[in-house]
Amino acid sequence: SILDLACLGRLEALCLRFDSGGGVGGAVAAAASGCKRPAPPDQPPAAAEDILCRLADCMGSAMPLVRGEGAEGQLFSDAARLVSMVERRLEERGVDIEASLQPHSHGTADVIEGTPAGVISTLQLLWEKVVSAEKTSWQQVLGAHEGSERDTLLASLGFCRMMRWREGGSTPIRRPLSARLEPLCERFAVLRPLAPALRLVHDDSLFVAGSAVAGDCPSCSAAATSTGGRWHASPAAMAAVR
Repeated sequence: SILDLACLGRLEALCLRFDSGGGVGGAVAAAASGCKRPAPPDQPPAAAEDILCRLADCMGSAMPLVRGEGAEGQLFSDAARLVSMVERRLEERGVDIEASLQPHSHGTADVIEGTPAGVISTLQLLWEKVVSAEKTSWQQVLGAHEGSERDTLLASLGFCRMMRWREGGSTPIRRPLSARLEPLCERFAVLRPLAPALRLVHDDSLFVAGSAVAGDCPSCSAAATSTGGRWHASPAAMAAVR
């Protein structure tokens, strides 16, 4: 679709900007990971799986800078759409994603060859990067008391915003299969202490759609949560940031 192509184009530009600093370093990293370099601006975007590979490589460095620019909403929306695209393509090929979420046992060759196991592994790596980039904030959520202040922080974090993204206001949220917490924690030890906080993203009562959209004012962005590619704040969260 046009929306998918636009998403891929934006993410490809992001990868060109952040992937190992671009230039020679980026080319070396691309060769090592089996990913292609981003296409020139006058050519169509690369395949979703290739962009996923590159995004997983640079997400950790991109997130803090993009958030500092106030553009994290678009990044998380695009990354969530990319995950949805890749998972849909796997399912169309008859791949049972849930059955493939086993402890990490395959090598780099699988990722380079673009096998389903390699693609799923890269999806999991992207989720780990998204959480780890905001590890300090997740620790704050973990240690916070229940209430609007905690929920405001929770709703602002990339993992939450990507998990709760959906396309179209009336479309039910489809939880990404690759983000299942148990397999992620089994593979990435760094996520295990954060698991109780990460599970909160599934609590729908914490994310009541409100009338404000993040981006309308700077104070609203901290209370953002994803619905239909737009970021809505709950009434409690809005009260906390006013």
